[in-house]
Amino acid sequence: MLEGGRRGGDDGRDGERGGGYCRGDRGRGGRSHGYADRGRTRGRPPVRRARRVSRADIARALDETRLLPAIVFVFSRNGCDQAVRQCLFEGIALTSREEREEIRRLALDATRGMTDEERRVLGVREWIAGLERGVAAHHAGLLPAFKTVVEHLFQRRLVKIVFATETLALGINMPARAVVIERLDKFNGEQRVPLTSGEYTQLTGRAGRRGIDTEGHAVVVWNDGVDLEALAHLAGARSFPVRSSFRPTPNMAVNLLQRMDMEHVRETLELSFAQFQADRAVVDQARELRAEQESLAGYDAAAARSQGADRKRWEDRARKLRRRLERGRRQIASRTGTIARVFDRVVELLFDLDYLNGPSNEPEVAPWGELLRRIYGERDLLVAECLRRDALRGLDAAGLAAMCCVLSYEPRRDDEGEPSLPGGRLFAAAHDRVLDLWVELDDLAERHRLPRSEMPHAGLAAAMHAWAAGTPIELVLERSGIGAGDFVRWAKQTIDLLDQIAQACETAVLSGLDEDRLGELARLAREAKRGVRRGIVEASSTS
Repeated sequence: MLEGGRRGGDDGRDGERGGGYCRGDRGRGGRSHGYADRGRTRGRPPVRRARRVSRADIARALDETRLLPAIVFVFSRNGCDQAVRQCLFEGIALTSREEREEIRRLALDATRGMTDEERRVLGVREWIAGLERGVAAHHAGLLPAFKTVVEHLFQRRLVKIVFATETLALGINMPARAVVIERLDKFNGEQRVPLTSGEYTQLTGRAGRRGIDTEGHAVVVWNDGVDLEALAHLAGARSFPVRSSFRPTPNMAVNLLQRMDMEHVRETLELSFAQFQADRAVVDQARELRAEQESLAGYDAAAARSQGADRKRWEDRARKLRRRLERGRRQIASRTGTIARVFDRVVELLFDLDYLNGPSNEPEVAPWGELLRRIYGERDLLVAECLRRDALRGLDAAGLAAMCCVLSYEPRRDDEGEPSLPGGRLFAAAHDRVLDLWVELDDLAERHRLPRSEMPHAGLAAAMHAWAAGTPIELVLERSGIGAGDFVRWAKQTIDLLDQIAQACETAVLSGLDEDRLGELARLAREAKRGVRRGIVEASSTS
């Protein structure tokens, strides 16, 4: 049963965006709302609790109320996959025979190049079975080719329901008649946190197809914890603060200084959105200080007119206010021009490491700075130092691919277990050198009052080493326990870094820097790239 703040008659179309929730009275094989057996105490009335609405119930309710096609947001990759299995188990079928034939043809075309073993490991048979019923999952753990097929079928209205994580709400063209949100909180990597009004609007913005629907429907699944007042506020809020995460990096510094002088770089940074936000906050604080300055003038005037105890009381108030005003002025001075000051600290660090030379007010990019210009990413300076100080010596092509994965990989959870290192003694020695460099650069960043960086993580190194060495994908996935989509994504990141290393080393060779060593490293990076870019990784790169 669909219920909502706007009652639209008996046709069930009352889940207008921002207002509805879904409550299942009785599912197939289920029981109606009843009294909970747990928690009863003698002399107290039993607690009435709603039965949890199953994903199959949601599919039936959307079908019966003509709210398909729909996207159901489930904030868990495993939850999305389980939702498809539940619908298959309970016999949900939303497609006609002609639609099923078309779906099967398109799905088979997309998987035609896979071996039987790859199809088994990737669960192609189950995936196609869900598509033929009009049901699919969509999340970052899926193979990119699978996600592309799901998006295409949904756009053609062949797939009717997609169970998706919130990543689908970002930049993918999949408009729906209805959007369902399974719960109003999600796990952020550390704890469950409520959805913000901006996140709610981003998710429900998928509801309503331009040129097809006159309105979109947003439905929240009912459970005992739903606070209707909070839901109404969430749906009605229209203020979405935007916070800039922009910050100067070593790679940015050498690229800017290659193109313009120090003065023009600082002027450019002062025009950034991040500095605008900082300055806007300063304006509000300055307004408060002006009001306090007027109060101080009043305190001084009152003290001048008074004598004895009254005079001392006004002077004490004025003294306290002067201290507060001085603290406020220091805070304003620290916040004005913050982006340019951070850039200055990055420049000082690069001078210390010989990536820049010349006078401090007119820095020039040194030869090793030219190499740094070709390295992008969160660990740009660490990668450049690994190349400059020969930390990657002793690695073969598979080992270099695995180390590039270490330098680019970011675990989804902080508590990801201690990884095992591949490649024997030589890889372990190179890994130790990389970590030693990371510690050294982290300490240097702290001395220059710059943010610390995350420690490189070898969680996927063994899997990437095996893949680059030619191990079949089914064995790589089974041993690593990672999903195909996640593995392909990190393989692409590894390929990107290998390509950067090859280009940076070739540039350094042209500048006359350590020609034999860097030339060999460039060749090895190209070989490692070929080892990673094969099979489903190559297919995903061209899809």
